[in-house]
Amino acid sequence: MLKSYKNSILFIPSAWLPSSALGGSGRGWAGIAIFIFLVKCTSPTIEGYEIKGSLTNANKVKIYLDQFTGASIIAKDSTVTDENGNFVLTAKISEVGFYRLRISQNNFVNTILHNDDRISITGDAQNMFGTYKLQGSPDAMLMYEFNDYVRAFGIKTDSLRRIMELFTGSPKMDSVSASMNNAYIMMLDEKKEYIKKFIDNNSRSIACLAAIENLDINSDLQYFIKIDKELYNLYPQLEYVKSFHTKVAQSSRLSV
Repeated sequence: MLKSYKNSILFIPSAWLPSSALGGSGRGWAGIAIFIFLVKCTSPTIEGYEIKGSLTNANKVKIYLDQFTGASIIAKDSTVTDENGNFVLTAKISEVGFYRLRISQNNFVNTILHNDDRISITGDAQNMFGTYKLQGSPDAMLMYEFNDYVRAFGIKTDSLRRIMELFTGSPKMDSVSASMNNAYIMMLDEKKEYIKKFIDNNSRSIACLAAIENLDINSDLQYFIKIDKELYNLYPQLEYVKSFHTKVAQSSRLSV
């Protein structure tokens, strides 16, 4: 089901209540009665995750939530935005995982969900990945941070491609092509260093499983081992982690 954004769990320690509300006088019972009334008027606590979205160009647009498993993508939920592009999804999940919020197969964003997450997302429904912004749990924010880097890298790559297209058929094409290729190689080196730093700083997050797909397991095996050690200890039941653990174990044996 689909619902709203960030509702905090009601928790009022007895130390925060007046002593009379804890019994001993008529005023205490009155205080309890008021407290019960306030609790009844409070919005119900949402069990499970909650994703709240607000998209432009999204009048009555259908939104889907899919789960990435170890081997496939499973449709989990869907809803329709209101006339202002707002929507909410809520449900329970048994374990942390990778999910995508999509409008179509080519128009989506991916994130990480824990059962108790509260996530808000904004963007343009016509280009979700290119425009979205997200607030949420540490893992969801790390996934957003990595996606944001990927977006910026893609923009730079497109810029190089457009420059080369401008010189197509020009006598300068060979020199421009060589220059653009050198620039792209430098970008790839910078990307590799970014990913290594991302892993060093966040090796206990499953967001690293997405990031490390950009590294080579043969030349960067120590980073694979680092993630495997952290995540297999934290999430030995997750299919992503078990598959990654098997992959790293096999490569480690071959490298000996």
